[in-house]
Amino acid sequence: MSEDRADQEFDEALENYVQGYFVQARDVFDTASRQCQSPLEKLLFAHLFFISNGWGCSYVMPTRLAGDTDVVTEVIPQHPIGPYRADFAVVTRIAKWFLPTAPREIKIAVEVDGHDFHEKTKEQAARDKARDRYFAHEGWIVLRFTGSEVYRDPKACVGQIEDLVAKQIDIFIEAHTANMNAQEARP
Repeated sequence: MSEDRADQEFDEALENYVQGYFVQARDVFDTASRQCQSPLEKLLFAHLFFISNGWGCSYVMPTRLAGDTDVVTEVIPQHPIGPYRADFAVVTRIAKWFLPTAPREIKIAVEVDGHDFHEKTKEQAARDKARDRYFAHEGWIVLRFTGSEVYRDPKACVGQIEDLVAKQIDIFIEAHTANMNAQEARP
């Protein structure tokens, strides 16, 4: 086979693969985005999904731990937490071997607060505060964005989510390292 023909066949195979990938990704996005309850949630999810090359009804964010395949972060729209639903659950799972005796999940509830349903009245504000307390009691970190923030700069919101995940992973690793050092120091 000539080199030109091999190059042409490679290009055709790659084009077919890429087209199939995008069709599948679009189907997955459509399925997951239907779970979003507002246009602002859909906008944020689109940036989370497509910027981070996600898969599944939940999607996997890239971890900032280069080469570490044992850390996976999923984003799940409309995730139930007790009697409530978080707009998005961002759940990072860390491999069991990494720290066998500690919790291996970092749980972040992301809320998108449209003006009509949040903080417009005292009752709405009280309901959101009670919800935040419940999430915290259940081990969730709550990250709230106003609708204006999401509308104005959804990429910045995604960046803040990724930064928080990275910071929580760093805290987890520091705790693991301190634990391992303490165990090694014992006689």
